[in-house]
Amino acid sequence: MPFTQQQKERTKRNRPLITSTEQTRLLGTRIGFVGISKGSAAHEALLRKGIGGTYRIADFDTFETSNNNRGSSSVDQSKMDRCAERIKSIDPSIVVEKFPDGLSEDNVSKFVEDCDIIIEGCDDFSMKAVLRREAQKLRRPLLNAASQKGMIDVERYDTDMTSQPFHLNNKSIMDDFLSPNLLAKKKNRIASKLRDSRPLSVQSVGSRIDLKNPYLLDHNFQRTRFI
Repeated sequence: MPFTQQQKERTKRNRPLITSTEQTRLLGTRIGFVGISKGSAAHEALLRKGIGGTYRIADFDTFETSNNNRGSSSVDQSKMDRCAERIKSIDPSIVVEKFPDGLSEDNVSKFVEDCDIIIEGCDDFSMKAVLRREAQKLRRPLLNAASQKGMIDVERYDTDMTSQPFHLNNKSIMDDFLSPNLLAKKKNRIASKLRDSRPLSVQSVGSRIDLKNPYLLDHNFQRTRFI
């Protein structure tokens, strides 16, 4: 993707950290964002660095007052619309592809299929699992950053054919979890197996309790790698 004049100007201070050749390549990538609240920090950082020429966004939700702890917008405004406005205000040439109903079993393959990387920040644990299964199938890398102790989860399905969702050692656990006829009680028990044994902070335990449903655990409590 060739530079526009505006892109040349706004990315010139990236040199020499990012070379012109690298910047051109990065501007040609398609980045998928699943969930805009937690994903807003990653989205903003990538946008400002000139990384991504196409942003594919999935989020069905609207802003609430409590969302202002990680992003600012008018209450009841669509998170997706606010995100699109922000993108265009910084770089009008970026293509925004919207999935306004969020992700489901029906459209997750279409979302994942030609993304160069997926930034996952959704709340629904079941969808986290479905998204990873599809990313693994289509060999697309996935990243999730969490506030808990600076954790970042990197799942390189594009380069590591043996990599399993959540870095599991036992593939059958994920297969059981995604079984369509699985009862909620059984699903909750399986979800508990996906948690890392690493100690959690008091604040994280409180957040987990606040989620009410064990299978909607935030990825903060899943297996992680540290960098």
